[in-house]
Amino acid sequence: NTVYGLLLGVLALRDPREVMRDVKAAFVPGFLASIKFWPVVHLVTFGLIPIELQLLWIDVAEIVWVCILSQVNNEGIGHGNTVNEESA
Repeated sequence: NTVYGLLLGVLALRDPREVMRDVKAAFVPGFLASIKFWPVVHLVTFGLIPIELQLLWIDVAEIVWVCILSQVNNEGIGHGNTVNEESA
């Protein structure tokens, strides 16, 4: 999550302080989302999915995870912009 947020900020050529603020805002929600998502995925992977389909299942789970991660990061950025607009 941290690397994803940093790369998004760097590739968008944003101010490093703003990028770090966004990364800090998204860290805890991203961590909480990951500890809710990945244990369930792995329980299903090793408990229900046949071995020949496990790679496909994990690839689908990773696509879903990227969507969740993007939502968490966008919510963090959205809340940060709201605070900046109110204080301006």
